Amino acid sequence: MECSVLGIAAKNIKGIVSLGAAQFYTFSTFSDNCIYTWCTSEKHKQVIHRKIVCKHVKEALLKSISEKEQIPWKDLSIVKDQNQIPQLYLLKKPLGISFSISHHGDKAAFAF
Repeated sequence: MECSVLGIAAKNIKGIVSLGAAQFYTFSTFSDNCIYTWCTSEKHKQVIHRKIVCKHVKEALLKSISEKEQIPWKDLSIVKDQNQIPQLYLLKKPLGISFSISHHGDKAAFAF
């Protein structure tokens, strides 16, 4: 695995991780008490993320998706599949939007 920094601006860092022929792009933001990094195989993939208080993370995720997709947030739900992997549903139908929730202590973040 080979890691390189592509650019640093303000409190953001872009990087690339190469594993054989595969390349993954990393995007990090940081503050005094938090570093948040996400990774994608698409160089210009838009990822929406928020850092929030842990107990509100699922509601904030659903509201952010609702806003971006222009659908009522109360029609959205998170349901685990047969492998216990959370999936996003719109009125009991899979929506096909990938998301991630992470937390530690009272801090949480999500990305989709």
